Amino acid sequence: MPTPASIAGKPVVGQMYVNSSRVIENVHVTNPNGPCIVIDGASDVVIRNSEIGPCGQNSDNVDNVGILIANGATNVTIERNVLHDASTLIRASGAVHPVTISKNLFYNIRGYSWAFQAIQFAETRNATASTRITCNVIDDTLVQQYPMAGGKSRLVEDHINFYNSGGTAQFMVELAYNRIRGNPDGLGGISGTAMQLGDSPAGGGGSGSNVPGYFNVHDNIVKNVNGQGVAIAGGVGSVVRNNKVDNRGTRADNTGWSFGLRNFDSSKSASVTYSGNKGISNLWAFDNDGHLQPPFSTVWAGSGFAVTDGGGNDWQYNFTTDVWSEPLNAACAG
Repeated sequence: MPTPASIAGKPVVGQMYVNSSRVIENVHVTNPNGPCIVIDGASDVVIRNSEIGPCGQNSDNVDNVGILIANGATNVTIERNVLHDASTLIRASGAVHPVTISKNLFYNIRGYSWAFQAIQFAETRNATASTRITCNVIDDTLVQQYPMAGGKSRLVEDHINFYNSGGTAQFMVELAYNRIRGNPDGLGGISGTAMQLGDSPAGGGGSGSNVPGYFNVHDNIVKNVNGQGVAIAGGVGSVVRNNKVDNRGTRADNTGWSFGLRNFDSSKSASVTYSGNKGISNLWAFDNDGHLQPPFSTVWAGSGFAVTDGGGNDWQYNFTTDVWSEPLNAACAG
C-alpha cells in the first residue's frame, strides 16, 4: 500500500485528458482549475503508482474531481496510487463496468454540497465484466498529519457511494478488503457513511434491468465513520458478509449505525443476505419509516425487506482489539 511519503517526488504534470487506451504511471498529477485526469469514453486505461491531487480550486463550494471516468469509458484500472485533496477523488459517471480500483490510499476529501466522496459511481449500470473495489485505504485521520490544501474544511458524505448504479446478476460489483476510518473528532461531518449502496432519490431509481443492486460486500473494515458503516439504500440481489464495523466514535451525532438497510422506495425490493458480520455502534439500525429499532433483527421481521440471515452475524460484537490494527488481508498481498 503506498503512503504519502513513499509516493512523493514523482515528476509533476498538469491535467491529463484521455480518450484512447493509455497507461499513466509514476507521475504526480495536479490541476488547480478542475479534474486532474479525465477519461472520456476510452477503454483499457491504467493509472498506477502515481500521486493524484490537489485537484480543482481550494474551495468548499466547487465540485472538484480527482479522476473522472465518463461517457461510456470502460475497462479502467486504478491501482497503487495516493489520491488526495478533491471533493470526489474518483467519480465514474455514465461509465460501463468494469472499473478496477485497488490498493490505493485516499485522504483529504474536500466538501462540496452533496458531492464529497472518495469513490462515487453515478448512473453506471451496464456491464461487460465485474467492477472490483478492493484493498483500498480511506483514512480521514491523515488530515491531522497532512492538512487540507488551502486550509479548507473537510466534509465527507459517503466514502464510497453508488448513486443509481450497481452491477448485474452476472457481473456483481465486488467491494472487498477495504479499510475506511473516519475522524473521531467530528471533522468528517455528521454523515460520512463508509459505503452507501443502491443510493438514489427513489432508492431503486429506475425499473427492470435499471434497478441498481448486485453488490458483493465482504471482508471490509470500518472504524468511527459519522454515519452508517455498510448501508443498503435499495436495489436487489446483494450479499454482505464477513465485514467488521466498530462505529463507536465520539461524534456519531444522529447516525452511527454499523449496518443499515433502508429501502427509499417500497416498490424496489432491497433483497440482501447477511452472514458472518460483526458490528457495534452508538445507535441502532432503522426501519423503513426511519425509526430506531433495537435490535437489528426487528428490521428483518417488520420492514418489508427480502432479507436472508446467513448466520454468524453479531450486531453487538465486543471488539477487544483495534480493528484498524489488524493486518491487511492476504488477498491484498503482492
